[in-house]
Amino acid sequence: MTTQASTTGITPPKIHGGQEVYDSIMGDIEPELTTAGLATLDEKYKDETAEAAAERLERYKKAFEEYNKRYAEYKQKQDDAVKKYGRDLAADVENKASAKDATALDDIESAIFNS
Repeated sequence: MTTQASTTGITPPKIHGGQEVYDSIMGDIEPELTTAGLATLDEKYKDETAEAAAERLERYKKAFEEYNKRYAEYKQKQDDAVKKYGRDLAADVENKASAKDATALDDIESAIFNS
């Protein structure tokens, strides 16, 4: 199957999966909260005191607040990239249609003057 990118030279933005996006953002904030890190928490904190658990939960709360902020920024950039791709693709299609129309008119004009 041929994609628009291969016929127009316009490359669509890369769309990442949810887990990939989450892990990428959260990995910079609090690696324990990535999907891989979550699987280790029970064992890692099995002997944790209530006070330490409360401190950790507060740290996690702040991490999720930061994650939500960064995710909103990521989503805005992704939305902008998708919209730009759509505009670029539409402009390319319009330019090609205009060029085709101009060629057809030139052919008609040539046929009329050469008759």
